[in-house]
Amino acid sequence: MRILLILFIALSLFACVRAPYYKSPEQQSLSDEHFKVATTVRTDAQDAFVAFTTRPGFEQKEGPMALVKVDTFLRAYINKNTRARIFEVHQLINYTGKKRRDYETVEYQTARGPKSVGLTQLRSDAECLLTSGEVCNYEEHIGFRVSGKLLREIASSYDRNKGRAPSWSLKFVPLSGQNFQTRITAAEVKGLLDKMSEYERAMM
Repeated sequence: MRILLILFIALSLFACVRAPYYKSPEQQSLSDEHFKVATTVRTDAQDAFVAFTTRPGFEQKEGPMALVKVDTFLRAYINKNTRARIFEVHQLINYTGKKRRDYETVEYQTARGPKSVGLTQLRSDAECLLTSGEVCNYEEHIGFRVSGKLLREIASSYDRNKGRAPSWSLKFVPLSGQNFQTRITAAEVKGLLDKMSEYERAMM
């Protein structure tokens, strides 16, 4: 299994070199401690779950309006009664075109080989330009569940002393149009897991 894990990490890093991922040098340098501090926790006495998200950890804004065109982040939940954990990957994509892409599946690498799973459409919006009825601005917020075991494997590859975290590669495949490729750093994954463990030790 250790050999498989090493191969999984190596394949992820190799893919990151070759593919045109949407990722900034600033995000690559962020540490696990940064994401642990940035991860927000939401709980209510009436809720059965405690919710966590890494979304505040990094947002790349564009243009004079400082809009977030693309955002990749993690959400997680702890069941207060059973202590069971649920993990989700969320992807926000804004684009301009003549047709909605309708992202359907995501492909990623695991220690046991490649995997493809269906996506849940969490939000979908369109705003067509007044100058042309054929071109619209689209927003798709999609997500999928991921196992805690896989996230622990990714987090274990992080070494703060190296200054740059390895990444987990994701490819979102639409019904029509181009694929969207991105990645999540091991630092972000580890920061989320550490925040959840800290919360459990202190509050549960």
